[in-house]
Amino acid sequence: MLMINGFCNFHQQLAYPGELTLKTYIGKIGCSSLDVYTTMALTTEPDSMAAVGGATMV
Repeated sequence: MLMINGFCNFHQQLAYPGELTLKTYIGKIGCSSLDVYTTMALTTEPDSMAAVGGATMV
């Protein structure tokens, strides 16, 4: 698979070292493409999204 378009929107500052929980979801499935989305949250604040990203794969 090849990533055609990708993005990531940060909602809060992240610092190293730190632990994140990532959840990946599949969005629209086309004839030759697939949208994938990922949410990131600090393990200390699991209900607060630190960042949301996504990509279109072909």
